[in-house]
Amino acid sequence: MQTIIRVDMDNLAVRQEPLSEGYQAFGGRGLIAQVLLDEVNPACDPLGASNKLIVAPGLLGGTPVSSGCIF
Repeated sequence: MQTIIRVDMDNLAVRQEPLSEGYQAFGGRGLIAQVLLDEVNPACDPLGASNKLIVAPGLLGGTPVSSGCIF
């Protein structure tokens, strides 16, 4: 099962949720770009509370492919 782990730094809370259907085909930079487009206002302050820090493995992460785990 693919999951997203969300960390709320305001409340110091962590929650885990299943990956939605819209994100199933993405990985790495593509997933990061789609989440940013869907959930972050383009006019937000880059260092503000409404922006997000997203870390996502690539499609080949965790496989024996050479250089598959490089960000």
